[in-house]
Amino acid sequence: MCKNNLIAAVEVMGSQTALAEALRADGHHHIKQQHIFNWLTSKRPELMPPAEFCRSIEAATRAKGMPISRYELRPDVFGADPKVSSSGVASA
Repeated sequence: MCKNNLIAAVEVMGSQTALAEALRADGHHHIKQQHIFNWLTSKRPELMPPAEFCRSIEAATRAKGMPISRYELRPDVFGADPKVSSSGVASA
């Protein structure tokens, strides 16, 4: 994970609290702002956010008009974005 992508997701949502609320609304009822803070300050940033939340973060940021994809959040789990060619240019 590039920590910058998680930071970008928080910025798109407006705050750590707003991201936590969006995750709760998507069925992750136990998530609070403190979880988001812990992900941002983790000593193992390559494992944050946990993979099970990436699709919900992607959906929440897409709803705000600036999607941060699960591929950007956790390429170690989801691989490279299939919509982006090897040259780094998005395909149509």
